[in-house]
Amino acid sequence: IEGGPMIHLIDSRFWNGTRLPVGLADVRGFYGKVSEGGWRPDNTAYLWLEHQRRACRHLKLPFGGFHYWRNYYDPIAQVDAFASRLDAPELPPALDFEDPYATTGAGARILTFVREAVKTLGGQPLVYTRQGWWNKWVSAEQAAEIASLCDLWVAHYTTLPAPLLPRGWTDWVMWQFQGDVKVPGMSGGVDFDRARPAWFDQFVSL
Repeated sequence: IEGGPMIHLIDSRFWNGTRLPVGLADVRGFYGKVSEGGWRPDNTAYLWLEHQRRACRHLKLPFGGFHYWRNYYDPIAQVDAFASRLDAPELPPALDFEDPYATTGAGARILTFVREAVKTLGGQPLVYTRQGWWNKWVSAEQAAEIASLCDLWVAHYTTLPAPLLPRGWTDWVMWQFQGDVKVPGMSGGVDFDRARPAWFDQFVSL
């Protein structure tokens, strides 16, 4: 892998289990979906999310939350929904951009959402996306501003030593390299990620 040894994490885009896999000895962190669009999890989904958080604490795995951005929901309301469910995660919040229902003008709505997220959440969030989707909807000017505010979590399933990057960034801090993997302890598939140690170690006590 380009860049040397990496930290391994897993993420789940579903509230899809009540415990985390215990057989993945090299996994060092977990990202779970906290909110989507303007919607907060219902009681059952929120209970599963809390189980995942507790499992992370039990296994001493840093937890991070992500929000799945939806094109048709108000950007400010989406930030409010996300902020209300984050609950002091150890890892930076992540903003997930892959909505298949994006339409013309999505780039402006994404920029509004990112600005509000940075203002509300503080720090430097992650943007999760893939090159093809991002480059279709976000202009070079919009991407440059977003990249100045957020680090990149890129999705690219490949055997190449490095992923393809969306416009705006010249490097990544997390790379989702495999998706929908079945593992013991989770009722649905999880995704596998690599993180750069210099980035990850800022948030985790060794």
